[in-house]
Amino acid sequence: MKESGLPQPWQVVWKKETKQLKLRGEPVLSLDVSWPEIQRGGSGGRRVNRYYRQVVQTWRKRWEKELYCRACLELAACQEEGRVFHPWSARLEGQVTFQDEETISVVMDAWEDWGDGRPLQVRTADIWTVPDGRPLAKGRCWPERKERRKMFAALAEQGEQRRNSGGCFLDPDFAKKLPKALSWRRCARIQEGMEYYVPQGVLAVPVEGVVAFQAPVPKPKEKKKKRKPLPPTK
Repeated sequence: MKESGLPQPWQVVWKKETKQLKLRGEPVLSLDVSWPEIQRGGSGGRRVNRYYRQVVQTWRKRWEKELYCRACLELAACQEEGRVFHPWSARLEGQVTFQDEETISVVMDAWEDWGDGRPLQVRTADIWTVPDGRPLAKGRCWPERKERRKMFAALAEQGEQRRNSGGCFLDPDFAKKLPKALSWRRCARIQEGMEYYVPQGVLAVPVEGVVAFQAPVPKPKEKKKKRKPLPPTK
């Protein structure tokens, strides 16, 4: 887990749980769960902590019920057909990508391995203002409409360079799909600026996992100046 070394009135610690689910004594599914907890963050920090506890509960419910049942069925099928069963696994992990006196950016990755060595990945990212425990306003992490096209063009060029160098196996038409694939709800603040995430399998082959693009921090929204009323005519 990465955390900023900057001194803060509050700090982030990571909680961790591990669990192994079995069927008739045979390991079927292993769980590894980590989540952040803000300490000395006041009411805002407690609000953020409740959110991440809910995230953990959501994934735990899926894994201990649906995924466990599917793993048990696969074990039974393997035993019946004389195949080797490879235990399934699921994990939730994260990192703090940025923090200052007011905000904190947290990225969480959920992974599932169905015994075939081809993990599925779901990434969520949130930027919080810790004093009030609320998500950062859209205007502070997503450019205005007139700046958005410039960002899309810059990210398309960034992706093309990675594709040509073999650094990422993006789809040939990824640039066309990029504007719809990006969202202000899937971004994180990093030291270099912003990082925007595209879900697994949307712009590239699934083996690439989540695809990330970096961009500068959006410019603050310009406030429109109010026109002064004209003086009354004589």
